[in-house]
Amino acid sequence: MALTDRLSQQIITDAKNEAEAIRQAAEETAARLLREAEDKALLDAEAAQKDAALQAVDARRRIQIAAELTVRRETLASKQRLLSQVYASALQQLHKLPDKEWSDLIQKLVLDHVETGREKVRFTAADLERGKKVVSRLNQALKARGQTASLTWDDFPGDFEGGVVLVGEKTEKNASFEVLLRTLRDQSETEVAALLF
Repeated sequence: MALTDRLSQQIITDAKNEAEAIRQAAEETAARLLREAEDKALLDAEAAQKDAALQAVDARRRIQIAAELTVRRETLASKQRLLSQVYASALQQLHKLPDKEWSDLIQKLVLDHVETGREKVRFTAADLERGKKVVSRLNQALKARGQTASLTWDDFPGDFEGGVVLVGEKTEKNASFEVLLRTLRDQSETEVAALLF
């Protein structure tokens, strides 16, 4: 649980820093676009005859609205990119976990998703060797919980970014890091976005 809290806190901290940079860039872009729009509108108004003055004011308003919409679109796109970067950064941090923290996380994921205790535990090719070392620890934890403790590691590496997939006779339980972060993102994106923006 502490790892998830620490991961969430790191996501929020990283996101705040990047959000501030995006907010400043958006404000500068908005100010520049508004200055350009005002300059153009003033030139149009000065060049127009008396009856064309109303058209210049209307043009200025349309240009300002268009500039504001452009800024809003750019800001929204930046926010979406930032959120994606925050969660991608979290995935990279999961890959860099020291062996002890990684094996603790894998144990939690497996114990939360195991059904029969006879599943094969599938790791990625990069995690296969350290995964083999964790399987006996997982069986000990299952045994301590009074469950069947016959987990084995799967010879075939998984095509996912990290974590595990539990392969049973009829089902597979996906406890990969992508699924973990997708779930975390679904649960926390609104909160993270509120903190960032």
